Amino acid sequence: MIVDDHNNDTIAEISDAEKDFVHRLIELYSDDHLTKEDVKALIMNVFTGGTETTAVAMEWAMSEIARSPRVMQKLQDEVRRCTGRIRKVNELDITNMTYLKMVVKEAMRLHSPAPWFPHECTSHCQVGGYDVFPGTTAVINAWAIAKDPSTWGDNADDFYPERFENVDVDYGGGSFEMVTFGGGRRSCPAMNTAPATVELVIANLLYWFDWELPDGLKNEDLDMEEEDSIIIDP
Repeated sequence: MIVDDHNNDTIAEISDAEKDFVHRLIELYSDDHLTKEDVKALIMNVFTGGTETTAVAMEWAMSEIARSPRVMQKLQDEVRRCTGRIRKVNELDITNMTYLKMVVKEAMRLHSPAPWFPHECTSHCQVGGYDVFPGTTAVINAWAIAKDPSTWGDNADDFYPERFENVDVDYGGGSFEMVTFGGGRRSCPAMNTAPATVELVIANLLYWFDWELPDGLKNEDLDMEEEDSIIIDP
């Protein structure tokens, strides 16, 4: 349906600034560089990568917040202070919520939706004294990098958003202490939009509701075991 809708557009009459991802794929399809099945598969990859990983990140973040009353109270105070009495939290409101950004960043550090990234070497190079030849696949363990005690301290496995007050690390992978979205030319294109989406949803959830675990369940009893897969599900 998406391909058909875009095929109804006259691509030649659309400016480059107006062309989206699907328009570009159709151009490659028209030039015989891609088949229609290729185009459909790529669109599905974008949907999967842009929805499942974001949903998983929200689940982990809310789980960590729910089992930490201290963090929830501090975060709710900030959200409600920055928004006041309004109908909903919007994108402009969250720009002033510094603790919210630390909470989301800490949740993504502990529970990277994609725990590892495969990369293929394109040219001969040396890494740590070892020769790496073209075609070699290297798997980057983002899960282990984000829990390295030499970077994050002895409490690397703890959910402690305040650590980002003193640790100047961002999602970009420029210094590689946290590579939630990968790094380099193949880093995730949602590096800027995904955290903002998670922040917006969580801010609204905490603005309107007070969260607690079901009756009889203690904070430490909440099952936080990760499922070993391409996407780390709760």
